[in-house]
Amino acid sequence: IEKADAVLICNFTKGKEVDRIGDNAFLEMTVAFYLKKKVFVLNGPPYKSSKCEEVIAMKSVFLYGNIDAIKV
Repeated sequence: IEKADAVLICNFTKGKEVDRIGDNAFLEMTVAFYLKKKVFVLNGPPYKSSKCEEVIAMKSVFLYGNIDAIKV
């Protein structure tokens, strides 16, 4: 993460969790945010997750499935 320009978090629906961001991906986002790297999230915010507010507060860029929108 330290050598990257940005991170891309691939969040998919898993079971009943829509746009799920798992614990390991959340930790990677946190490290990227700390290092002042851009955080891109493939789909929308995980609204039903307890992590939702933190994910939004990290100024994540939500791509809503459009990878072409990545601008570093």
